[in-house]
Amino acid sequence: MDGALHLWTLLRDVFKDIKNKVFVLDIIHVLEYIWIIAHIKHKEGSDGGKK
Repeated sequence: MDGALHLWTLLRDVFKDIKNKVFVLDIIHVLEYIWIIAHIKHKEGSDGGKK
């Protein structure tokens, strides 16, 4: 799943009776969000968002 808090909360509620479970964060979605934030924070054409 991506990093949306409401999805994680829903998943915990749905699978609350299962004791041994593993939730996996989809890093590709997270990287997309970080990329967007970097471009908002740093002006177009600057190298600030690439570091």
